[in-house]
Amino acid sequence: MNIPLFWRPVKIRLYVAYMCDAYYGGFDNCDTGNTFERVADESGSHPYNNIWTSIGKWYDMHNMGTLSDDDIVEQFATWRSVGFTTLSGDKRNGMSVMRSKQRWTERNWTRYEQRRNGRRQIAGKCVVPILACFGIIMPTS
Repeated sequence: MNIPLFWRPVKIRLYVAYMCDAYYGGFDNCDTGNTFERVADESGSHPYNNIWTSIGKWYDMHNMGTLSDDDIVEQFATWRSVGFTTLSGDKRNGMSVMRSKQRWTERNWTRYEQRRNGRRQIAGKCVVPILACFGIIMPTS
């Protein structure tokens, strides 16, 4: 079963983001903005959306959708402790994963995703019953 990144718990999405960030050597700093700002962005591609597009492609490229949440947690722990090798053969140590996590914390991206997750849960509690009235069943986890 291939689980889209969007349906993963926020903790797992963040682990994937940290690993991807470390893999590419760090994303450029940008403001998350808010949902309206990102949708209304005149250039058509807000930098924070581009980061998540890159993360999604990396997630798919590494077939992480086939892994369980526990497998992703285990892979994150392994990368953090012993490091990893990129597809191009570059060796990265575990500190690169820890620096990635620290970057996300310092840039408030981790906090933003956690707060955004809370809004998703509230919206889901409102939308799912409405969709159920029309016979549409949505996954709950």
